[in-house]
Amino acid sequence: MDSTVSYREQSPTDPTRPPAAAPGPPESDRWFKATLPRETLTRLSRRTDSEALRRITAYFALLGSFGAVSVLLWIVGSWWFLATYGAYCLVWSFSNATGHEACHYTPFRRLWLNNALLYTNSWMQNWEPVTVRWVHARHHTYTSIVGADAEYLLPNPIKRRDLANLVLGSNHFWNYNKELVQLAFKRPNDTIREAVPVDDLPLTARNARVFLFLYASVIGSCLVLWTPLPVVMLMLPRVVGEPMHGLLRALQHGGLETEAADHRRTTRSMYVSRPLQWLYCNMNFHIEHHMYPMVPFHALPALHSEIKDQLPEPTRGVRAGMVEIVTTMRRQRTDPDYRLPSRVPVGTGQQTERRLRAGPAAVSPARVDSAAVSPATIDTAVDVLCDVEDVPLGDVVGVERGGVRYAVCRTADGAVYAVDDTCTHHSARLSEGVLVGCEIECPMHQGRFDVTSGQATRRPAREPLATHPVEVVAGQIRLRRPPPDFADDHGTAPG
Repeated sequence: MDSTVSYREQSPTDPTRPPAAAPGPPESDRWFKATLPRETLTRLSRRTDSEALRRITAYFALLGSFGAVSVLLWIVGSWWFLATYGAYCLVWSFSNATGHEACHYTPFRRLWLNNALLYTNSWMQNWEPVTVRWVHARHHTYTSIVGADAEYLLPNPIKRRDLANLVLGSNHFWNYNKELVQLAFKRPNDTIREAVPVDDLPLTARNARVFLFLYASVIGSCLVLWTPLPVVMLMLPRVVGEPMHGLLRALQHGGLETEAADHRRTTRSMYVSRPLQWLYCNMNFHIEHHMYPMVPFHALPALHSEIKDQLPEPTRGVRAGMVEIVTTMRRQRTDPDYRLPSRVPVGTGQQTERRLRAGPAAVSPARVDSAAVSPATIDTAVDVLCDVEDVPLGDVVGVERGGVRYAVCRTADGAVYAVDDTCTHHSARLSEGVLVGCEIECPMHQGRFDVTSGQATRRPAREPLATHPVEVVAGQIRLRRPPPDFADDHGTAPG
């Protein structure tokens, strides 16, 4: 979750959106996806406020407990303060993990809860929340692609200085606060200008000013109370606790391949202790997270169990992961092109190539029941997309007809809609996402669209999605088009 490298030049209105591509499979089809039953993915992607509330409440209760004891020991002058304060700073550092989840909108079902969590954790981490959400979207678009991935912070060949800076976080505190000052004066640096759309910059300036005012208030309280305790408890933990999370950040992609459209080659999953996994919001299953970012953190262990036979064996612990990175760094002194040997299971490496040729599985064409077609319908050119029963309630399927890809949606109450299957933010297949009420969620960046109108309802989605009128006749979902005389009288038929 860091923004310390430059970005590839993008559209001035939406920097994370790639240039328009020629007709063909969505760009997201390049990336390997493990075989996973649709109903399983839908179940794992389900959001519930209760699960996240339990986890987040427990996290802040633990943080508050260590904080309260630390303050008490400070007041009485006990040396035990150092031990409890160290634990407090360690727990504080994992606000990075909960804030990361909020960037994806996945912890909670309600949007305001996700935003509240992001803003709280952003203040704890010295982030500007709008900026960090856009930056992280780029990371999932261009994972480990040099010069494009905003969070690729340990480039090959690995240098000792880069590894030390990443682990210790020696420049993160300075860079983030410098960016806050720049934003507060409406002077975002080039990195931010390339990452954040122009119409979001005023919000980043407002957020930066509020955050800086709060930081200044903490410092001012030290002068009023004549004690450094407010800074020690509310600002210093970001620095003291950084090395623990810096280690984990280095392990996510360090020493692995670049420029590969396969998260199994660019990303590392690990088995860690249960306490660490809990604090880390299950992000030790990092391949799984990158492959299916719409799956909330609490479901990642279950996702791992479903697809682990298609993934490399997870690294056994933080120490083993650092041994891999240090070994790679040493080998790269004499062979800069050295990378850790691939551990992708035999027989699964060609699935991406097959998927590009065939595309994701879609429903087969349904036959038109001509006897059931009414005279009024005969006057309209109708394309049969699929049978109603091909689309489960509350789900979406992809259908291709005449070279056009449709996402056919069926809400929980049985209403049927059809929209373009390609996300307008980035070239991702919406039919691989999830349907939440009347909104379809992009599987790559969790942007949303209202399927009844096509309007973008959640960032990073910004441009509307084309909708297509459909009807249900004789158990079939049909794409209804205007009759030929309508098209002749009005030019091109509306989409």
